[in-house]
Amino acid sequence: MHNLPSTSGFLDNPGFKAFADLDGTFAAEFLRRAGCTDVRNADLGTNGLAVGKLPSGQHVALSTNGYFNAEFRPGPRAKAAGLFA
Repeated sequence: MHNLPSTSGFLDNPGFKAFADLDGTFAAEFLRRAGCTDVRNADLGTNGLAVGKLPSGQHVALSTNGYFNAEFRPGPRAKAAGLFA
């Protein structure tokens, strides 16, 4: 299991490989291994993005470029990609 940071920023974790794919599949698996549920991923054009829910209910996101968002709120592109209903 990976530990996720409590603040947003570029992830510094040897278990994560930035730009491993274009659609966030690797980032999604990383979030699952960190204990996130309801994990989804999509190619947003500029980067892939994976989003998941922590046991606390807070949503987090991990971009294929390695940026981790500890307080994710979906914008129009994430909603259009099907990451949220």
